[in-house]
Amino acid sequence: MTLIEAQYLLSIAEHKSISKAADALYISQPYLSRILQRIESEIGATIFDRSKLPIKLTYVGERCISYCQKLVALDKAFQAEMSHILLSGNKRITIGVPPQRGGYLLPLVLPVFSKSHPEIEVIIREAKSDVLPKLTADGDVDLSVFSLPEAPEGIHCDILRQDLLLLMVPPNHPLFFTVSGTDNSIPLLEPNLYKLLEGAQFISIDTPNSITARLISYLGQQGVSCSIAIKTQNNTMTYRLCEEGMGPAAIMEVAAHNTFFQQKPCLFKIGTPPLDETWFIGTQLGKPLRPIEQLFIQAIHNIGPDLTARPFHCTES
Repeated sequence: MTLIEAQYLLSIAEHKSISKAADALYISQPYLSRILQRIESEIGATIFDRSKLPIKLTYVGERCISYCQKLVALDKAFQAEMSHILLSGNKRITIGVPPQRGGYLLPLVLPVFSKSHPEIEVIIREAKSDVLPKLTADGDVDLSVFSLPEAPEGIHCDILRQDLLLLMVPPNHPLFFTVSGTDNSIPLLEPNLYKLLEGAQFISIDTPNSITARLISYLGQQGVSCSIAIKTQNNTMTYRLCEEGMGPAAIMEVAAHNTFFQQKPCLFKIGTPPLDETWFIGTQLGKPLRPIEQLFIQAIHNIGPDLTARPFHCTES
């Protein structure tokens, strides 16, 4: 039974007459009679007792009309909600972020954004940076924020910031004693000191395209042979093991400013120009941005500089 047919039955029940219902619906009485007969044939029972006038509902008809009322009410609710969404500009936005980087970014963005725009519902979808461009292209997220060495194809990318790829050395490494001071500046490791990393066994997140693998590849191009000795399942474990003297690690600058260390970390920029990754804001190609998407992107840009503004967090006084 279609929605139109349900409305026809409701009209007959209301007017207790097929002819009067047909007049109210602006259709012919024979046509409405044929519709009614077909529905009754499909059900296998009569809906209206037409032996007397005015016609009356049978028990089957009463149950049928009850469902017709629910069907029409559901359609009205659907149409009302769709109209509200269209008129309000669809006040829901789905943001794709990597689990770790999202943990740095969203606590800075969402409190400010939600306070200014409390009517907007924000849905967070977490995925790896190399997966998010496809989710964006497919429309599974409205926009995404991710970090990659280069802009991916298939989506529009807006640059948020550059994020330095840093070398972190443990307290028992010779390079640890080459850095002094308590400020947040990160020195460039001079090429003549690369030799101190020869044979280093790194701690790394267990992914084939990790930043550690990229750092080791760069050092290899400079004639310094290193390897990965310990693989972990999360970045925090990587940094903790490095602090405990288990080996050097790679860490992004934003992560370094948003991680709690036991002591001030010993960090170096590597390469000329220094190795880095770009934070991109990705949106669908050819799709105009809705006002709420523009607002959220602007909020992200506003806090971009704050991602590395915090001093290093450490327990030592």
